[in-house]
Amino acid sequence: MATKKRTTKAKKDAGSNDLCSAARSAPIPAIIHPMLATLVDEPFDDDKWLFEIKWDGYRSVAFVNEKGDHGVRLVSRNQIEMTPQYP
Repeated sequence: MATKKRTTKAKKDAGSNDLCSAARSAPIPAIIHPMLATLVDEPFDDDKWLFEIKWDGYRSVAFVNEKGDHGVRLVSRNQIEMTPQYP
């Protein structure tokens, strides 16, 4: 089986940001409000939607800070700090 060797241009293009040229660097947000479930009368099915089963338990948003001292911070949807509960 033959393989193609990547050229310098191909390597440069593989790491280029052309798809995200409008993206901008920004600090991690301090607060994120996740979407809440919506009560409906009847379920529906659509190939354009993904569905998540609602399990009872805790839900939290994870803030991952690779450069900071804290690593991961967990916060509930009501902005209650949950990190100490998960050492």
